[in-house]
Amino acid sequence: MSQTVINRTSINRTSIIKLWWRIALLGALVSGSFGCATSSLFMPYPGQMTARLEALDRGETVKEVKTGGKWNPDRLLHYLERGRLAQISQQDLASLEAYRSAINLFNEEDLDAVVELSEIGDKGASLIVNDNAIAYKGEIFERGFVHIYQAMNYLMTGDLEGAGVEIRRLNRVQKNALRKNEKALVKQQEKAEKKLAEMPVDVGSNQEAFDQRFASMDVEAAKLKYSFQNGFGFYVSGLVYECRGELNDAYIDYKKALELNAGNEFVQQDVIRLAKKLGFTTDYQELNKSITLTNLKKDNGEIIVLYERGFVPQKREVSFSIPDRSGTFISISFPVYNQFLDERVPLTVRVNQDQFYKTQLLAETSPMVAKALKDKRPGMMARQIARGFTKAELHHQSEKKGGVIGSFMANIYSIITERADLRSWLSLPNNAQLGRYQVKAGQYPLMMRDRKTGAQREIAITVEASRKTIVYVVNTGRKLWVRSVVI
Repeated sequence: MSQTVINRTSINRTSIIKLWWRIALLGALVSGSFGCATSSLFMPYPGQMTARLEALDRGETVKEVKTGGKWNPDRLLHYLERGRLAQISQQDLASLEAYRSAINLFNEEDLDAVVELSEIGDKGASLIVNDNAIAYKGEIFERGFVHIYQAMNYLMTGDLEGAGVEIRRLNRVQKNALRKNEKALVKQQEKAEKKLAEMPVDVGSNQEAFDQRFASMDVEAAKLKYSFQNGFGFYVSGLVYECRGELNDAYIDYKKALELNAGNEFVQQDVIRLAKKLGFTTDYQELNKSITLTNLKKDNGEIIVLYERGFVPQKREVSFSIPDRSGTFISISFPVYNQFLDERVPLTVRVNQDQFYKTQLLAETSPMVAKALKDKRPGMMARQIARGFTKAELHHQSEKKGGVIGSFMANIYSIITERADLRSWLSLPNNAQLGRYQVKAGQYPLMMRDRKTGAQREIAITVEASRKTIVYVVNTGRKLWVRSVVI
């Protein structure tokens, strides 16, 4: 285990030379080994994705996200973004392949490594640059989303076998995370807090100001017990099971979706309908106290609208100084979520000019991302402070050995590299919604409109008796991307 406390006598001239060689090597990696891919090492990740998301909203061909070589720390993230952008723009094969690559990378890492908060002693590169030098391994909820979206790829092409495989993988991820997450999280937080206590800094003196920076994020994070609790994922899982005729499994996942979205009337109907069909008398009678079942009429089919609106919040950088016990201040930069927009605007759905419906909320990603970052905060803080001491000592030795030029170079390097890790899967939706309506069999014009942005789209759909017409809608701001399939 590398020692955390840095003493000035512990870094001699040879060490400084080695540090600068490592810096040069990192620069070479950024410009060379990553090929055409852009790394977040020196360019914040949100800035790399903004142009692509804007182009997608304009309906333009989005420049492919290059993954670079295997040494690119953003490689997994690039596969996730490539799969999602291709999926929204209905490039099925490209999306399937990108998600497969992302899933393979996830599978190379044991789930414990995803849950575990990294120990500062094992992150040498990040101690002289920033956390962006660490390979991005994804959040647990992102690992869930990739299986949800791969299942959607199969579902929207009518491949229920492929969709079923991904849903079973999703369920395994969730069960493993639930089983391992809580104990691992407590253990790692205790380790991080112990390391913070060993450092020669006075975090407590700035605790109030520090807490204020994260106040809004902590409120959002409190909405979930675990970051991977995803009502949208549970509903898609239930829908796939139902389409496959596996009604008992469908009932279980619909109930989980309802636990997270107790007020969603469409999920209520799904649960009470299957409770009655499966003969779960006790559940049915309890549900029937507050929910009136609407039976599907013989000549009717269903329109199921899965609607995603906007994009997930982006991390922001906050910087502040923490004094050590000698009175010297070290500067650190930290990621935070502090802008949570209310994007819970329902989609208005009109069938055949005279039937009007609205979608209802299934899940929001804001609590997921906030909870995931909050859980990692103690470990990240320990690394940030350790890096601050390392860079402060680098500056001191550079000034001592190199005079004004050495001091200038150290200052420039610190400014360039002191960046918070702002990486996350940015093409995820802000929220997911559901609409489920029964109409007579036939062919209909289906008009969809977002009343806030004015984005609208009309498509022709076919509704068949006792079958499901699934309509998948993604709202990127000014444009609705729509596709449908009859199952």
